[in-house]
Amino acid sequence: MTSSFAAGAAPSPGAAADAAALRGTALRRSPLAWLVLLAALLVAGLAVAAPAADAADRNFAPRFTTNDTGDIDIFGNTLMTCPTSASGCTAAQNSGVTTTSDSTNQNNAYNMQYVDVDGDASTFNSSRSTVSLPAGSQVLFAGLYWGARTAAGSGGAAARNAAARNLVKFKAPGAASYTQLTADQLDDGSGGIYQGFADVTDEVKAGGNGQYTVADVQASTGADTLAGWSLVIAYRDTSQPARNLSVFDGIKSISSGASGTISVSGFTTPPAGAVRTRLGFVTYEGDAGIVGDSASLNGTTLSDAQHPATNFFNSRSSRDGALRTGGTPSYPNNLGVEQSILLANGILGNNATSATIGLTSSGDVYAPGVVTFATELYAPKVDQTKTVTDVNGGQVEQGDTLRYTISGTNSGQDGATNFVLRDPIPTNTTYVPGTLKISPTTGGTTTAAATDAAGDDRGEYDAANRRVIARLGSGSTATAGGTLAVGASYTATFDVVVGGPSPAVASNTDIVNTATATFASQSLGTPLTATSSATATVKSPDLTITKTGATPGPVKGQPYDYSIVVRNTGDAKTQGTVTVTDTLPNGLSFRGTTPVSGTGWTCTTSGQTFTCTRSDALGTTSGANAYPTITLNTTVASGAPDTIANTASV
Repeated sequence: MTSSFAAGAAPSPGAAADAAALRGTALRRSPLAWLVLLAALLVAGLAVAAPAADAADRNFAPRFTTNDTGDIDIFGNTLMTCPTSASGCTAAQNSGVTTTSDSTNQNNAYNMQYVDVDGDASTFNSSRSTVSLPAGSQVLFAGLYWGARTAAGSGGAAARNAAARNLVKFKAPGAASYTQLTADQLDDGSGGIYQGFADVTDEVKAGGNGQYTVADVQASTGADTLAGWSLVIAYRDTSQPARNLSVFDGIKSISSGASGTISVSGFTTPPAGAVRTRLGFVTYEGDAGIVGDSASLNGTTLSDAQHPATNFFNSRSSRDGALRTGGTPSYPNNLGVEQSILLANGILGNNATSATIGLTSSGDVYAPGVVTFATELYAPKVDQTKTVTDVNGGQVEQGDTLRYTISGTNSGQDGATNFVLRDPIPTNTTYVPGTLKISPTTGGTTTAAATDAAGDDRGEYDAANRRVIARLGSGSTATAGGTLAVGASYTATFDVVVGGPSPAVASNTDIVNTATATFASQSLGTPLTATSSATATVKSPDLTITKTGATPGPVKGQPYDYSIVVRNTGDAKTQGTVTVTDTLPNGLSFRGTTPVSGTGWTCTTSGQTFTCTRSDALGTTSGANAYPTITLNTTVASGAPDTIANTASV
């Protein structure tokens, strides 16, 4: 049978040189970015910590900044916990949110030990976290941060090799073994906590969603020790609003009575309505059992269900008030390490271009290492949808015409300029000439035909790249896209035929078509995109052929006949001509004037080969999915071999 900021104060000359060197080697900017953001952590009123100790901390600086449709998320886990045999340990690991001090609910109360979950004897600590970005998102930046204390705690031991604190083992989903990474940045804080950073953007792009494992972070054991890691990811998701996405890192040891601020600027919030913002933190040593620490945005105290206003840094990892799950281990209280993303909507004002993040403590000691900032921009938001219709009706089959309709509306706060829609013709289909239709410059759902040629109107079929192009919006021309005003809509349609340029399409093949609109914010010039997809599943016939010989078996020198049956076991009826061929082997010959026949079949012979054809459709209904039998009359030669193999194909 063939059958994918500006800082609030100017730094010193030395600090400026250091910052410039850092930006030159490690700061990544998206090609879509329209501004440069700078940041510094400004510290005021430090009552503890001598100047020499302060020098060990590093002021926060931008690690990554861009404006894009998308968001930032932080994943990670602890690498140290209390011994389960210790009284109160299990209760501390699983403790809920508290606003009162509790001496048993913090790492000071235990001889802290390594977490090691990987079953690998060559690692001394390890833990996992599950990355879960939205479907279809694209990683713009991924930074791995790890931190710990290296000096021995009471009852414990110093880090095995403090000099190797710039090294870490990293394993992405699907990887057979660890990759050892070397820190691009290593900071030692005045409070005895260090933090390492490595850019793992390429690794996370390749690894995608799934479990990530980090191991061998140099850390001490004993009372008041900690260790953990965080994966900070900025990603593009065209279904989300345009946001300013910024990642800052440094290390600042905040003592009781100390405070600090981070000033960010350069974005523009919407001119009206509530401004939506998310803040993120990676923090070390914030204890659940010690209260009196807080964070604020423009003077408004921050809090959510996992981070009380009076005990904000509390070793809990969460997003939007929901505790993180999917880690190994998965403790509500990480006893010294946390990653938090929280909503801060309605705090920033309209037409704002700057904001201040404040950090204070009146009781706890903690060390923030990363701050992330994501706020919606004054920008267009294009809600684009795509549908596919089988013009022939019923299920999608070979030869059917599919009609794609792409529609969208600007629901944002700003116009979208230079609006161009591009839609590649999907694999296993062929564009139907002359079917491209687009909405007029006034927009809406009414469409008019555009020629396939380039340069004569606002649409074309680009044969070299197998795609249709439509320039839409008010003022669009044969060479440039126009402006999609706030509230304005557009529509484009075109047809394809299933089965080309390669004609054979297997049953249950998904034909996926994705349209992408490119445009820019009218006021700020921010380049943005919107995508939409539609899927059609092809149903195809699948022919089988069965050949049986008469009973009893063949006898040399005697007539012998075969019966040949063709069946359709696929998901759709046959189309076009069905052909059966058979070449007789040595020892067999045709017998009679009509050696091959069957109702509805047209059969001919040539030499030792016969061919039978027919063009009526064969359905898939059980009991009616077979053509009438083909009868083959042969004679077995007297000198035929003892074994004869005779094969027919359809």
